[in-house]
Amino acid sequence: MQNKAHNLILAGIILNITQWVVIFILLQNIFGYFDGYTIFNPNVTNGSMQSFRFIDWLMSMIYSGVPFNYLVFIAIVTCLLYLIPTAIFIILEVVAYFMIRKNDHSSWSTFILAMGIKNVLIDLSGIPFLVAGLLMFKENKTS
Repeated sequence: MQNKAHNLILAGIILNITQWVVIFILLQNIFGYFDGYTIFNPNVTNGSMQSFRFIDWLMSMIYSGVPFNYLVFIAIVTCLLYLIPTAIFIILEVVAYFMIRKNDHSSWSTFILAMGIKNVLIDLSGIPFLVAGLLMFKENKTS
């Protein structure tokens, strides 16, 4: 039973990392269609501005005075604020995997169950975590 749970946890970690690598590649391809970081700005001659660094791009969005750029800025900051805890959770998932491999009745199984519930609500990479967490919860409860 524990072998199935270990394999499911490993599958969940691989799915979670793969998902974020694919999102990163898609964003790089989208940014590749533009010359650097381009924003809409009607206050300049050709109607757009270009920045060569990410931070300059965000600053020019704030100072452009265009409501659309404010919305894009808020969306980018929201995505960044979501990405930071997700990276921390991926690291904790890897730590939980190794801690559970050492001790099958570790309290980290509860963390895997929680990550399964969190990830199922957000994306499909949480299904292996949820199943593994439920298997470990059931086994810990019976023993």
